[in-house]
Amino acid sequence: MGQQQLLLLVLATLIIGLATIAGIDAFDQGQRRSAVNQMTQTALHIAVDVQEYAKRPDLFRRENSTAGDNEDGELVVGFSELQHYDTVDDGSGGDDYTDQVATYSLNGHNSLPNDYNESACPDNNPINTAEAYSREHDVSVCVSITGTSADDLKAGVAP
Repeated sequence: MGQQQLLLLVLATLIIGLATIAGIDAFDQGQRRSAVNQMTQTALHIAVDVQEYAKRPDLFRRENSTAGDNEDGELVVGFSELQHYDTVDDGSGGDDYTDQVATYSLNGHNSLPNDYNESACPDNNPINTAEAYSREHDVSVCVSITGTSADDLKAGVAP
Protein backbone atom coordinates (compact mmCIF):
# COMPACT_ATOMS: atom_id res chain seq x y z
CA MET A 1 0.00 0.00 0.00
CA GLY A 2 2.88 2.41 0.71
CA GLN A 3 4.34 2.03 -2.80
CA GLN A 4 0.96 2.77 -4.37
CA GLN A 5 0.60 5.98 -2.36
CA LEU A 6 4.16 7.00 -3.25
CA LEU A 7 3.48 6.36 -6.94
CA LEU A 8 0.28 8.47 -6.77
CA LEU A 9 2.22 11.28 -5.06
CA VAL A 10 4.91 11.24 -7.77
CA LEU A 11 2.30 11.22 -10.55
CA ALA A 12 0.36 14.08 -8.93
CA THR A 13 3.57 16.10 -8.62
CA LEU A 14 4.39 15.50 -12.29
CA ILE A 15 0.91 16.49 -13.42
CA ILE A 16 0.96 19.67 -11.31
CA GLY A 17 4.44 20.54 -12.63
CA LEU A 18 3.42 20.07 -16.25
CA ALA A 19 0.23 22.10 -15.73
CA THR A 20 2.28 24.92 -14.17
CA ILE A 21 4.71 24.96 -17.11
CA ALA A 22 1.79 24.97 -19.60
CA GLY A 23 0.16 27.86 -17.70
CA ILE A 24 3.35 29.93 -17.73
CA ASP A 25 3.78 29.31 -21.47
CA ALA A 26 0.16 30.29 -22.17
CA PHE A 27 0.62 33.48 -20.14
CA ASP A 28 3.78 34.39 -22.09
CA GLN A 29 2.03 33.83 -25.42
CA GLY A 30 -0.94 35.91 -24.31
CA GLN A 31 1.34 38.72 -23.16
CA ARG A 32 3.17 38.73 -26.52
CA ARG A 33 -0.10 38.70 -28.46
CA SER A 34 -1.35 41.60 -26.35
CA ALA A 35 1.86 43.57 -27.03
CA VAL A 36 1.55 42.98 -30.80
CA ASN A 37 -2.07 44.14 -30.71
CA GLN A 38 -1.14 47.28 -28.76
CA MET A 39 1.77 48.06 -31.11
CA THR A 40 -0.46 47.61 -34.16
CA GLN A 41 -3.19 49.78 -32.63
CA THR A 42 -0.73 52.57 -31.76
CA ALA A 43 0.91 52.44 -35.21
CA LEU A 44 -2.54 52.64 -36.85
CA HIS A 45 -3.42 55.60 -34.62
CA ILE A 46 -0.22 57.36 -35.70
CA ALA A 47 -1.02 56.59 -39.36
CA VAL A 48 -4.54 58.01 -39.02
CA ASP A 49 -3.07 61.15 -37.43
CA VAL A 50 -0.74 61.47 -40.45
CA GLN A 51 -3.72 61.10 -42.78
CA GLU A 52 -5.63 63.73 -40.82
CA TYR A 53 -2.68 66.12 -41.05
CA ALA A 54 -2.38 65.54 -44.79
CA LYS A 55 -6.07 66.47 -45.27
CA ARG A 56 -5.62 69.84 -43.56
CA PRO A 57 -5.50 72.92 -45.75
CA ASP A 58 -2.08 74.58 -45.80
CA LEU A 59 -3.48 77.39 -43.67
CA PHE A 60 -4.05 74.99 -40.74
CA ARG A 61 -0.70 73.27 -40.83
CA ARG A 62 1.98 74.28 -38.38
CA GLU A 63 4.19 77.18 -39.46
CA ASN A 64 7.36 75.54 -38.15
CA SER A 65 6.38 72.33 -39.87
CA THR A 66 9.05 69.89 -40.95
CA ALA A 67 6.54 68.36 -43.32
CA GLY A 68 7.53 68.73 -46.92
CA ASP A 69 7.30 67.09 -50.28
CA ASN A 70 9.88 64.50 -51.23
CA GLU A 71 11.24 64.07 -54.76
CA ASP A 72 8.09 62.16 -55.77
CA GLY A 73 5.82 64.98 -54.61
CA GLU A 74 4.51 63.03 -51.60
CA LEU A 75 3.84 64.89 -48.36
CA VAL A 76 6.17 63.56 -45.66
CA VAL A 77 4.97 64.18 -42.09
CA GLY A 78 7.03 63.80 -38.92
CA PHE A 79 6.08 63.52 -35.26
CA SER A 80 6.66 67.26 -34.80
CA GLU A 81 3.50 67.93 -36.84
CA LEU A 82 1.37 65.54 -34.81
CA GLN A 83 -0.10 66.21 -31.40
CA HIS A 84 0.01 63.80 -28.45
CA TYR A 85 3.44 62.33 -29.22
CA ASP A 86 6.30 63.24 -26.92
CA THR A 87 9.42 62.34 -28.83
CA VAL A 88 13.08 61.96 -27.94
CA ASP A 89 15.98 62.88 -30.18
CA ASP A 90 17.62 59.60 -31.15
CA GLY A 91 20.75 61.17 -32.64
CA SER A 92 20.04 59.89 -36.16
CA GLY A 93 18.30 62.96 -37.50
CA GLY A 94 14.80 61.88 -36.52
CA ASP A 95 12.64 61.69 -33.46
CA ASP A 96 11.03 58.57 -32.08
CA TYR A 97 7.94 58.10 -29.96
CA THR A 98 8.30 55.54 -27.18
CA ASP A 99 5.63 54.02 -24.97
CA GLN A 100 5.78 51.20 -22.42
CA VAL A 101 5.72 48.53 -25.14
CA ALA A 102 7.69 49.74 -28.16
CA THR A 103 9.57 52.45 -30.02
CA TYR A 104 7.76 54.04 -32.98
CA SER A 105 9.37 55.70 -35.98
CA LEU A 106 7.86 57.67 -38.84
CA ASN A 107 9.12 57.52 -42.42
CA GLY A 108 11.82 54.93 -41.87
CA HIS A 109 14.68 57.17 -40.85
CA ASN A 110 16.46 54.01 -39.71
CA SER A 111 16.52 54.90 -36.04
CA LEU A 112 14.97 51.61 -35.02
CA PRO A 113 17.31 48.91 -33.68
CA ASN A 114 19.10 46.58 -36.07
CA ASP A 115 16.77 43.80 -34.90
CA TYR A 116 13.82 45.53 -36.63
CA ASN A 117 12.47 43.20 -39.32
CA GLU A 118 11.84 45.26 -42.49
CA SER A 119 9.65 42.51 -43.94
CA ALA A 120 6.90 43.79 -41.61
CA CYS A 121 6.23 46.62 -44.10
CA PRO A 122 3.68 45.42 -46.66
CA ASP A 123 4.97 47.67 -49.47
CA ASN A 124 8.58 47.96 -48.23
CA ASN A 125 8.25 51.72 -48.68
CA PRO A 126 10.23 53.88 -46.23
CA ILE A 127 8.15 57.00 -46.95
CA ASN A 128 4.92 57.51 -45.01
CA THR A 129 5.20 54.49 -42.79
CA ALA A 130 4.66 54.14 -39.06
CA GLU A 131 7.07 51.48 -37.84
CA ALA A 132 7.41 49.95 -34.38
CA TYR A 133 9.80 47.57 -32.70
CA SER A 134 9.64 45.93 -29.27
CA ARG A 135 12.95 44.59 -28.02
CA GLU A 136 11.26 42.81 -25.11
CA HIS A 137 8.91 40.86 -27.37
CA ASP A 138 11.19 40.81 -30.45
CA VAL A 139 8.42 41.77 -32.83
CA SER A 140 8.20 44.39 -35.62
CA VAL A 141 5.06 46.18 -36.80
CA CYS A 142 4.66 48.48 -39.80
CA VAL A 143 1.73 50.47 -41.15
CA SER A 144 2.05 51.75 -44.70
CA ILE A 145 0.13 54.92 -45.59
CA THR A 146 -0.69 55.20 -49.30
CA GLY A 147 -3.48 57.78 -49.18
CA THR A 148 -5.97 59.62 -46.99
CA SER A 149 -8.76 57.04 -46.64
CA ALA A 150 -9.08 54.05 -44.33
CA ASP A 151 -8.53 51.71 -47.27
CA ASP A 152 -5.09 53.28 -47.82
CA LEU A 153 -3.64 51.77 -44.63
CA LYS A 154 -1.86 48.40 -44.71
CA ALA A 155 -0.48 46.82 -41.55
CA GLY A 156 2.13 44.12 -41.31
CA VAL A 157 3.71 42.18 -38.43
CA ALA A 158 6.96 40.24 -38.49
CA PRO A 159 8.36 38.15 -35.63
